[in-house]
Amino acid sequence: MTSTTNAAPNPESTAAAPSQNFTPEGQPPPAKERHPLPEGKVRYHNSADWQWLSDSTTVVPGVKVYNKAAGTECSAGFFGRAKGRDFMITAGHCGDQGDDIYGRNEYGEQAFLGRVVESEFTLNKKDWALVDVSRSEAVWRSTPPFTASLVGYLTVDQMDEVRPQICRLGWRTGLSCGDYRKGFSELMFEAHAPADHGDSGGPAFAIIEDKLYAAGFVSSGSDYEPDRETFASIAPVLEHFDITLYS
Repeated sequence: MTSTTNAAPNPESTAAAPSQNFTPEGQPPPAKERHPLPEGKVRYHNSADWQWLSDSTTVVPGVKVYNKAAGTECSAGFFGRAKGRDFMITAGHCGDQGDDIYGRNEYGEQAFLGRVVESEFTLNKKDWALVDVSRSEAVWRSTPPFTASLVGYLTVDQMDEVRPQICRLGWRTGLSCGDYRKGFSELMFEAHAPADHGDSGGPAFAIIEDKLYAAGFVSSGSDYEPDRETFASIAPVLEHFDITLYS
């Protein structure tokens, strides 16, 4: 994957994005009912209630998105804003710089969502991308499809300290939750919240007292350790580009 420093927000700003409840104006209503989180700090998996993520005509975190150039499918990540532009933050292996990403429109046809303007990927070391959705033709909504509120984000160091439950969402396998395992750099961490091909780039949340904190997005897993997943941390991306996370 490649990276540029002049296509996206000023990379020299390192101020942390504020943890606040902030959504863009004029968002569409939820495409589906919002779901509650599983009760308690448990290991959990549910795909039946999330099948709509594969063909939703509104792009929300976890919905299937398409990279035409690569012929691949990933899951939508988090959304945020910086320097007057809207971005989707997702996995770097989901698109190279310059690739166009698509959602679906009301007719079920692919519709332009945005262009990858920054992308970095080295397996198990870094995996993030910014998709500029400022001129999206696809309808998108930043709010995660849960009844709980997204109130901010956590760094790997913070998760190492509080060891929250991690829940991840993607169109391929739906929702899975489990214990935070460990961070192995400020950029990557592991949790017992398994995923599969197609879930890449989908959001991972830290759950603390029934509140959602953005933790990162699905990066990779192993066929031989299916109960463990590796995630890219979102905090360094938000802070590096001074992105305000949409709730």
